[in-house]
Amino acid sequence: KGVAFNTFFVGTFNALPRSDLLLQLTFVLVIAAVGVPHLFLGSRIAGSKPTWQSELDCRVLSYLTEHCVQGKALLSATSYLEMAMAALKEREGAGAYVLENIELSKACFLPEESAATLQVVVDPRDSSFEILSRPYSEGQPWISHVRGTARLYHKNSADPSTELDQSRARC
Repeated sequence: KGVAFNTFFVGTFNALPRSDLLLQLTFVLVIAAVGVPHLFLGSRIAGSKPTWQSELDCRVLSYLTEHCVQGKALLSATSYLEMAMAALKEREGAGAYVLENIELSKACFLPEESAATLQVVVDPRDSSFEILSRPYSEGQPWISHVRGTARLYHKNSADPSTELDQSRARC
């Protein structure tokens, strides 16, 4: 079971291809998370920062192979956002959250014959999060895929529609 979303607002959204980034998303995303943790979040593990770890295996979760680029399965951008929201819900409880400054730096291609280990790491000092992966073997380095910041949504926060209007004016 995944996180149930009962509110969804998107403010500014710009997709900017860059040589050093797969995709840059600059937007405000407000989602009210209720329900159970996301399957991809996994379990909380010990660490200096709040960290969750999961194993994603296309042989077990065959639907993961349906999101492909050039014949290779990869984790969708929405999966990263759901993982970040699930970590927030686990850490802070149900509520409406804003995800900002999302940077998708590298695609997470999923291996066909083994599992990929994923981690969601939250830094409580600056409310940032990072999603990393590594192949199933322990000796491999961690690869960063997504970074962003998150905060609790307050009604007096900037209206996402205003931010969309401001973004359109810049174009």
